[in-house]
Amino acid sequence: MHPTPVGRPISTATAIATAVLMVGLSPSLGDAQAVNLTFTADSAVYAPSAEWYQQQWNSDGPRILRAMEAASGLRFGNLEIRVIVYLGPSYTGAGDSLPMHLNVRYPFGMTLVHELGHRLNGQIRDRPAEVDEHRLLYLWLYDAWVALYGRHFADAAVAAEKGWASQGFVFIASDWDWALAMTPEQRARRLGELRSRD
Repeated sequence: MHPTPVGRPISTATAIATAVLMVGLSPSLGDAQAVNLTFTADSAVYAPSAEWYQQQWNSDGPRILRAMEAASGLRFGNLEIRVIVYLGPSYTGAGDSLPMHLNVRYPFGMTLVHELGHRLNGQIRDRPAEVDEHRLLYLWLYDAWVALYGRHFADAAVAAEKGWASQGFVFIASDWDWALAMTPEQRARRLGELRSRD
């Protein structure tokens, strides 16, 4: 099991973790390139979580990559990514100089797929003004979560992200509403249009 995070966990995180245990692993979705992630903690108190994250990635990383590629229609290249596990806002990072950071309070599959998704989306550079970075991500992130962990997980993850408005990320809720107002087919079609612009 995931080591218990330090501090009071959010209720949606508990629901998501339960969903993962209930759903288990789904069938493979195709081929993916090598994306090597190395997890380290920013302090000793989070070392057990970093070790658990590394174990999860080593066992489930290829399946996660395949699901992300299937949902987005994009392909990962070969990547080496350092990931810091800590208590603070998750962010994607860039290259070796700025590692990815994951907030220990949130479930592994929620934050990791979100932050890796930003790196995958970097391939789509020609974007209309109304499609910001998170709108682009949300065109396929929900469907990737469903494929990986089930609809209950995906719904709980969306609710958790909408809660980030209290931390100043007020645009997250409206971006999710924009994406989820579309059917999966409409999201896929919109995403295909954006991919074809590059």
